[in-house]
Parts: sequence; structure tokens; C-alpha cells
Amino acid sequence: MRPARDSGSRTHPRHGHPGRNPENRGGKPHPQGDGNLRKNSRRIASGHPDGSFADFHIGERSRLQPPGPARDGPVYRNPDPVGIRDRQSGDPGTEPRFGLHQTHGQGAQGLIGTLIKKDLLLKVKSPGGFLLLVSMPLLFALLLGLIFGPKESGETAVRVRLLTEDHDRSFASQFLTGAFGRGELAQMFEVTALDSGTGRAWMDRGKGSALLVIPKGFGRTLLDEKPAELLLIKNPGESFAPRIAEETVSILAEGGDRLFRIADGPVREIRRHIDTDTEFTTGEIAVLSVNIYLLIRRLENVLFPPQIVLREAGVDGQEESVPSSVLYVHLLAGIAIFSLLFLIEALARDFHTEHERRTLHRQIAGPVGIGTFVSSKLIFLWIAGMAAHVLVWLAACLLFGIRIPAEQFGPFVLFSAILLAALTGVIGALYGLVRKRSQIQAVAPAVILFFGMTGGAMIQIDFLPPFLKPMSVLSPIYWGQDALKKMLIENLPPSAIGMNLAVLGLAALVFNGLAMMLFSRKFRP
Repeated sequence: MRPARDSGSRTHPRHGHPGRNPENRGGKPHPQGDGNLRKNSRRIASGHPDGSFADFHIGERSRLQPPGPARDGPVYRNPDPVGIRDRQSGDPGTEPRFGLHQTHGQGAQGLIGTLIKKDLLLKVKSPGGFLLLVSMPLLFALLLGLIFGPKESGETAVRVRLLTEDHDRSFASQFLTGAFGRGELAQMFEVTALDSGTGRAWMDRGKGSALLVIPKGFGRTLLDEKPAELLLIKNPGESFAPRIAEETVSILAEGGDRLFRIADGPVREIRRHIDTDTEFTTGEIAVLSVNIYLLIRRLENVLFPPQIVLREAGVDGQEESVPSSVLYVHLLAGIAIFSLLFLIEALARDFHTEHERRTLHRQIAGPVGIGTFVSSKLIFLWIAGMAAHVLVWLAACLLFGIRIPAEQFGPFVLFSAILLAALTGVIGALYGLVRKRSQIQAVAPAVILFFGMTGGAMIQIDFLPPFLKPMSVLSPIYWGQDALKKMLIENLPPSAIGMNLAVLGLAALVFNGLAMMLFSRKFRP
């Protein structure tokens, strides 16, 4: 190839054409051809004398030019070549030496499979990071199962570590702290009595779920029928155990208030003797005993037996449709989908990795179209997410007794496929929208955290601020965890999750299509 203005003749045929002047046109036959390749020739190329076929490279005036010595005249480009479509029966020199995949049509499916296989083989060669990412949702499921999963006895492994500081040392304060060690409360609470002023240090070290401080004068305040105060300090590092402690203390305080109001007579008599610092006489003790007896007789219809009792009943011949631990399923439904979003986002960074290493450009410059490349990546993300999803619920069923009813198995499989397609589409569209790696690393976690907060994975939707509750329907986590609860907790018929499947299916179509369009414009060659 020579500069456009350089038209001087050259004597040696391998050093270029002799010029563009009309008097110089003509020339000799090409040494590797079989005739004059310049004057009115309809041949584009020919085979070598040894029978092999010529390769082609880019020329100055022609897109197809055989290698070898340069011609003596200007390169001629035939405007109407013969036999382009049936070249196999004509000149085989221009036929490709191997078949090429198409970027669309019947060959595109095989090419997508080849690209997916290529991605899987790359992960197999260095499996450490890939296996760690796929196992993250499983680790969350195991951690939740160890804390909230059912034991062999069927009870949830929730233990409230209650620390107490009794500054009063009265009968009322001892009665209050002793209530946590009796009956069913003893199975739930682990009470530790501390010296005055040491509770805060224990809480700072995370050794308690809550700290109950009984102030000095608590018992006297109750005898005087005045409002009494209790201080409960909750551990911010725990969520459920401090709430259980708060509700239990509130119930005991309310019950104690009602008891002192009903036993007004005996309480007033006890307070009078405390004020005068006198001892009870035998007659006063008898009167007090009779009053307490009459009080018990008046309340015996309510207290003995209790008016509210809990009875457990089973149905013969049927298995429970509700999972062993409703709390575990309730938490796992949101956390599992939340962690799947992070998994897919981490694997989607291969888009930028291949773009930065120029492997993407080499692929789409060949038979691989940008649509084929993006489709293979999205399918690979779906496969990885589905593998993690299956591991999570397989562990929940085998290790923690969560049962998927037989009638819910088909809807569960369909829901899982649509859910993963929606999550993959959301992350794909997000990566197609943001151009730089640094930008997506800042935007993607923020979007996922917003989905987790509004979708019920981090905070219960009932506890969200009023202005955030309407935004819950924008989160795929909301529709996913709601469908899981309907299937596994409430055991509703498949028609109950129809709306969830419709919304997630529409999201899968819209966001995956949007990802294809955005990547086509982003990586346009």
C-alpha cells in the first residue's frame, strides 16, 4: 500500500504498482495467477500452482487481493463478480476453510452454548472465588438456621440473656426478677444477677440481650400506689431477643399494677406498719390472712384454672403443612433473595473485565454478535444464581426440617426460574446503563440495599416509614419473599402467587430486553 500521491513507477513487481497514469496501465500476468488480472478480468483470485488456495488480505483499491508479488498496474475491483453464491462449484479459492457460526438464526444457539461453556471452564480453572460467591447465600442460610432453626425437640433456639441490677432489694423487686426463672419463662430467659453499676460494662462487651435496672425505692413506690419506673437497656446488636425481653417486662409490670390495685386493703395495712415501724400483732396477722384469703376466693374463678389456656391438637392421617419454624422461613425468604442479588452483581463484573482486557472486542469482531455475547452472559448469571438458590433451600430442607409440600413443588420450581430471570435482568440492565466500573461499584450496592430495605429483607415492611411503604412494590425482593411465604408458611394454592409470578415474569422480560439494548449501544463496534 502506497500513499495516494505517490504514483511513480517501480521496476520490481514486488515493490508496488507502476503508477496510475494511463500510459502505464497494462502490465504483465501475475506470477501466481493464470492470466492477466487487470484488463477486463472477471476473476477475483485463483489457486496457487501447487494446488493450494490463496489467502486474502486488504489492498488499497480492492477488498480482496491475493498475497504475493504486487501487480504492475492499478488494482481492479470487479463490480459484478460471477458466482458469489455458488463459489464452491466455481473458484474454491475464496471459500472459507472452516464453517463459521452465525450471529443469529440456527447457528447462534450453538455459539451461545459455546460461550457459556467457555465461562464455566474459566471458573473451573480458578474455582476459589467463584465457589465462595456461590456459597455466600448458603452460609447465610446456615447461620440463620443455627440461630432460629428448630431443634430436635421442635423448639426454636432463641435464648434471651437478661442481666439484672437490683438496687432496691425489696420483696417486690425479688418477686419481679424471680418471675423470669419460673415456668415457661425459665426455658426462654437466662437471668444473670449483677452487682450495682456493672451492668453497663457487661452490655458493652455484648454479654447480654437486655439489662433490667430496678431503682432503689421500687417496692415502696408500689406500696404508696404511685407510678414506679423500670429501666430496660436493649442490646442494639440483637433484634429479636431484646424485643422479647421488652414485651415480657411490660406484661409483668402491667400484671403487678393490676394486682396491687385489687389487693388495696392488705397493701394499705402493710404500708401502715412500715410507716410506723411497728410489728404485726397476732390479731393483725389473722385479719391480714383472712383478707388475703378472701382476695384469692374472689379471684379464684379467674386464676384457678386460667381462663386462657393453650391446647395443642393434631389431625390423624395428615402431616403438618406448616414448616417447623415459621420464624426461620420468614427470615430466610428475604435474606436468601437479598444475597442472590449480591451474588449476581459480583459475577456480572465479567462484563467490564472482558471489556478492559479487549476479549469482548475480539469476540464481537468475529462471528459473535453483541447480542449473542450478552445473552450468554445473562444465561451464565442465571445458572450461577439458580445453583446458589438450590443449595440454600436444599440445606433448609435437609438440615432444619423445612418441608416443601408436594402440591407446591411445581409452583416452587416455576417461581424459582422466573425469580432468577428477573434478578438477572435487573443486574444486567443496571450494568448496561452505567458505563464505568468505578461507577457501577458505587451504584449497584446502593440499589441492592434499597431493594433489601423496601422489600422486607432487612426491615419488616410494617415498620417502614410511611413514605417508604408504597415503594415496596418496586423491589423484586418484596414479590419474591411474599410468594415464598404464601407457599411454605401459609400453604396457599398456586393461584395465590399468580400476581407474584406475573410481576416477576414481566420484570424478567423488560429488564433482560433492556439489558440487551443497552449493551448493544454500549459496546457497539
